[in-house]
Order: sequence, then C-alpha cells, then structure tokens
Amino acid sequence: MENKTGKYLKYAIGEIILVVIGILIALQINNWNEAHKDRKLEKEILMDLKLTLESNVIILGGRIRYFNRAQNSSKIILDLIEAKRTDHDSLGYHFSRGTNGYGGADVISYVGYETLRNNGFNLITNKSLKDEIIKLFESTYRTLISFDQTFVNDNSRYKEVLSTLFYQDDYFSLKPFDFNSVLESPTYYSLLTDYHFNCGWMKEETNDGLLETQRVLQLIEDELNE
Repeated sequence: MENKTGKYLKYAIGEIILVVIGILIALQINNWNEAHKDRKLEKEILMDLKLTLESNVIILGGRIRYFNRAQNSSKIILDLIEAKRTDHDSLGYHFSRGTNGYGGADVISYVGYETLRNNGFNLITNKSLKDEIIKLFESTYRTLISFDQTFVNDNSRYKEVLSTLFYQDDYFSLKPFDFNSVLESPTYYSLLTDYHFNCGWMKEETNDGLLETQRVLQLIEDELNE
C-alpha cells in the first residue's frame, strides 16, 4: 500500500508539474502573440504619424509663404504711405494682402496623434521618441494654434477699418475710395504696422514649428527603419 501510495503521489505531482508547465508555455505564447500584435500596431501608428507630419510640413511651409507675402505687401504699402506716393493704381493686390488677417493654424493635422492617443502612448516602446511626439503635438502645435487664434480676434477690427477706406475690386484686390484718406489715416497706418510685425513674429514661430516637425519626422523614420 505504501508503494502504491508513493507511486500515486509521484504520478500526481508529475501531472501537476506538466499542467503548470503547459500553462506557463501557453501564457508565454499568448504574451508573445500580444507583444507581436502591439509591435505591429506600433509600426502602423508610426506610419500614420509619419504621414501626418509630412502633411504638416506642407501646411507649415504654406503658412510661412503666406506670412512672407503678407509682410512684403504690408511693407510696400507702409513705404508708400511714408513717402506719400500717389502711384497706387497697381497696388490693389498689396492693399488686400497687406492686411489680409489671421487664421488657418487650426488645419494642422492631428490624425496620427489621435490614433496613438486612443491606443495608449505606452504603445511606443522608444520612450525618447514618445516624449518627442507628445511634446510636438501638445506643446509646439498647441502654442502655434493658440497664438493664431489670439490674433484672429483682430480680424473683425481689420475689416471694420478697411471697409471705411477701400472697396473690393476683385477677390484679391482692394481699391481706395479716396487715396488721401488712406495716406492720412493713423488707424490704418497703425493696423499695417501691427500686421507687419505680427506676421514676422508668427513666421518665425511657424518656422520653428516646421523645423521641429521635420526633426521628429526624421526620428520616426529612423525608428521605422530599425
């Protein structure tokens, strides 16, 4: 009886060990499968972020060109006013562009970032890259959009001043009702000066955002290539 009991215990213990080993192997396989799925999803999200940042490079580059044109036009009109020149007939485009107003930063894309947020930031295994991505979207882009929205509040004031001095010649052109009124308007001169300065400042901020976008884009491309 003692021999039979000993054999039974050994058999039972062996069965238990086999069951435990089987469970551990199954857990390991499951963990491997989950990790494989996470890495596949991480790659897909990084690809989405890459496309998002490539889109933002185009958007930010367009905004820099917009601010360049606005600064150029406002400077031309400011010089004209300061010199009290009268040859303004061909400057309708610059009258329009020189005080065209603000807005447009809200088109910066967050598509890939929202996908990452919805799936959890810890999905990105490279902590340094994860931090850079979050900083770009939550700090750099949010700041640009906030600045732009602050200036948007001036658009109605701009339109009010312009409506007393100009009429719309076509979609891209303004013509003065009376050019002497334009020359002598301190309100219009102040508006032009502010716009010229603000566009220069926003151009610098946007250029910094573009450089940061290109830097993080390169980090993502490097991660995808590893």
